[in-house]
Amino acid sequence: MQPARSSRPPFPAAESPSAARRGATGAVAVGVCVLGAGCFLGDATLAPLPEALYYPTGLARSPGGSTLYITNSDFDLQYDGGTVLALDLTKARGTLIKLLDKLREIGAPDSTTTATEACNVLCGPHDAINCPDRDIKTNTNTQLNPGPCLAIPLSDAVGGSALPSATIGAFASGAIFVKRAGHKPDARVFIAVRGDPSITFIDVNDDGPASPLTDSSPLSPGVFSDVLDCTGSSVQTVGERCNNQHRVGIEPFESTRAIVLPTEPVGIAASEDGTAIVVAHQTENSVSLSVDNPDQTTPTTDGVVTGKPSLAFVLGALPAGPTEVATVPIPALFKDRVEHHPPQIDYQRGFLVTYRASPVVDLIRVHKDESGTSRPFLTRSNDTSISVNADGKDSRGIAVDAEARHACEVLCTATDAACQLECLKIPIDVFIANRTPPSLLVGRIETTTIPEQSVNPTGAFDRVFITDSIPLAQGASKVAVGKVIDPKGNLSRRVFASAFDSRLVFSYDPDERRVDNIIKTGRGPHALAFDYDGTQAKPEHAFLIVGHFTDSYLGVVDLDMRKPTFGTMFASLGTPTPPKASK
Repeated sequence: MQPARSSRPPFPAAESPSAARRGATGAVAVGVCVLGAGCFLGDATLAPLPEALYYPTGLARSPGGSTLYITNSDFDLQYDGGTVLALDLTKARGTLIKLLDKLREIGAPDSTTTATEACNVLCGPHDAINCPDRDIKTNTNTQLNPGPCLAIPLSDAVGGSALPSATIGAFASGAIFVKRAGHKPDARVFIAVRGDPSITFIDVNDDGPASPLTDSSPLSPGVFSDVLDCTGSSVQTVGERCNNQHRVGIEPFESTRAIVLPTEPVGIAASEDGTAIVVAHQTENSVSLSVDNPDQTTPTTDGVVTGKPSLAFVLGALPAGPTEVATVPIPALFKDRVEHHPPQIDYQRGFLVTYRASPVVDLIRVHKDESGTSRPFLTRSNDTSISVNADGKDSRGIAVDAEARHACEVLCTATDAACQLECLKIPIDVFIANRTPPSLLVGRIETTTIPEQSVNPTGAFDRVFITDSIPLAQGASKVAVGKVIDPKGNLSRRVFASAFDSRLVFSYDPDERRVDNIIKTGRGPHALAFDYDGTQAKPEHAFLIVGHFTDSYLGVVDLDMRKPTFGTMFASLGTPTPPKASK
């Protein structure tokens, strides 16, 4: 029997790739897939480059800001899989700040600094290899990657250090960092991988502050760790391939319902306590629920693997084209009862889901099995029609922001239910990238207790409202909530939306209700991440990091409104590489 040659699925899940890229896979050999339908293999003999960016699709920053986890999709199937890289942000940040400080001197009074001199600050005094002449660092092709300087190789950005990496399946989509407070490993990176299909997870170290729920704390808070373990081996090698024990949903006997993961996993999100992982499946019109309970074990053919997540449930018959997922934060008034004493209140963990082919946004709930067995399930709690746009279909990225409600809740004591109830009057903000027409949809989540205004409710429900549409440019895709440094030196909230086709990122001020900046990027801006010190009253820097899918590099944007470089992509990390079919 001849193996079936599988056609490449549409990708990225949130994008429409260029015509040049659509023809880039013609000569790629597709091997036999032993994991079932929906599996895609490229050149089975060629391992991916362990320290290179190759069609990046996901960025996940660690809580302590020491590490940026980057997923590479191997979109044109040139290799036998994609990769996950761990970039030392501490070192890269130092390189970027050094360059930015010099660039800011240009045009200043009494300054003689030129673009060439500013770019060459990255060259050592006797660096004949990287800088054989004074002009080598000046960028002459700003159409490929905007900015005054040539791109900085990843290894150079971290002072020549090697980048830890792991090999995963092809067509990775989103990636999320999940804390596992009080357990080992104390953190994991989960990736939706369309080529397996699977939810691949990698054990990493938590660099954030100690959890208030436990007495344990990270071994090295805020310090970069080279741990990327997806084989269970104490000895890790660069580019090691994740084994099946780190893939969720490929074996039915690991599920209490004897099910496997549907094809085309794309958007991914986790509950606040990290125990529930919800994934959207684009062509199956379904979402799946996986559980990661550190206190339980999962049986395998080799005995018992402690702490392996398992696929628990698949909710089907949803509207066409589930795409992205976002977590709905649990109100402080309910949090203890939901996470630790579920029978005391009728309120469950929630997730919002967007759709490519349906003008709705769904609220999905995670329910625990009251029989006492470990068989949680999902329900479609309610759907909200998108009526503020002409069509309302084709929603892509989604972001949920409860900053205003949380700011109120932190002022309440743990036992002050009346104070926490008052905070429930503050809605949670919702932002969605929609393409019909290209726009940023603005909405809110309102929470109502049962009975209303009771400090000890028996239940509660959320309602989603979409109230406004902010025009964007062609190709609206990812949305993320971050911070800029305002003219007074304080961190100020902004919503960033990338426009894949238009090479732009829009900055929206939700308080002023207006787009206050449009950032020029390179081709195919997709994944978004941020780097700033939120623990400082007056942070020294704020960066937006943009994953450029088309040319495989990261762009870095200055978000300090006090400086002349604000809103510009002043640096590129990784060597921009046009698609092989491009001219």
